[in-house]
Amino acid sequence: MATRVLPFLVSISVLLSIVTAKPQQTPPTPDFGKQYGLMGTLSLPYAELNEPIIAYVDLINNRSRINYYDGLVSILMIGGKGDYGEAYTLAYVTTYNDFNKRSCFKVAGSSDARIVPQIALPDLSDYKFIGRSTYIDFRIQIFEKVEKIGSKVNTYTMWVTDDSQYPLRFEMMGYDSMFGSHYDKYTINYKVFNKGPPDESLFVIPSC
Repeated sequence: MATRVLPFLVSISVLLSIVTAKPQQTPPTPDFGKQYGLMGTLSLPYAELNEPIIAYVDLINNRSRINYYDGLVSILMIGGKGDYGEAYTLAYVTTYNDFNKRSCFKVAGSSDARIVPQIALPDLSDYKFIGRSTYIDFRIQIFEKVEKIGSKVNTYTMWVTDDSQYPLRFEMMGYDSMFGSHYDKYTINYKVFNKGPPDESLFVIPSC
């Protein structure tokens, strides 16, 4: 599994300038694969919220694991468990009897609310290449999708490296199309991306 450490992009809107002076050759659409692991930061700039995440996604085996806050909270989505999948939340809980006890909570899916893996990278098959840009000393490619949901326009933009198409940044101006949430501005800055199957030990079903 190849590992690449990526720079943390902070004010990319200031540092990036899309090159539009001359026609550009359209690159192939990035394919991040069905199995990968990554580290990054999920941000809501308007709410001044920055949440570190570590994600392990295995779509081939219908499962995912997302670690939040440096592993203090972990959510496993196992689509192949039970009739409609099961979700497990591992978190530290304090009660009258226990202090910071590692606890497990299970939720079973249903016929109208199946549990499916949580992705951490968008499917770019319906995105449009809009140009190349420069960021410090390397080149990047930018892909974008614009869609209208109800009366609101949603814009989703993905930045990848120009040489290997590794993910750098995903910006959502609209509804959160990956984690599911209200209309807002969301960004994910990717720091590490590993393409390949995550370790089997990450998906051991806990006792809840």
